[in-house]
Amino acid sequence: DYDKTCLKESHLTLPRFRGVSQAWHYKEDFTGADIQQMMLIEHRNLGRLSMGANFGTGPNYIGQHIHNELEQWYIMLPGASFTYTAEDEKIHVVGGDVTYTPHGSHHGSECAEGEKFAYVWFELCENGYPGEIK
Repeated sequence: DYDKTCLKESHLTLPRFRGVSQAWHYKEDFTGADIQQMMLIEHRNLGRLSMGANFGTGPNYIGQHIHNELEQWYIMLPGASFTYTAEDEKIHVVGGDVTYTPHGSHHGSECAEGEKFAYVWFELCENGYPGEIK
């Protein structure tokens, strides 16, 4: 019902997404220099789904952070190579790998010299956003 209400109220033509060349760029304060962060599907404009991408070369980082409402998946693009940390588990990921991070989990990434961030992320706000119609 939440998704139907959002779609009805927003009057969007679907799918509403942008390619990387048309993406909205943003910068989070817990990321290193020269990280390109892009929004491809805006939060809340497609119900509870959002999508973006991150690109950058090492050495670099995306600092530890948490999403209390969001389930998150990373899909590594060709050429990606970096270390992803979720809670106390560290794994090295490369192009073709997929990670899943449940809501409420601290996570972040480190990119060493010669490595690069290149991934698309998907988020699902499983139970809706706080203070909104459910």
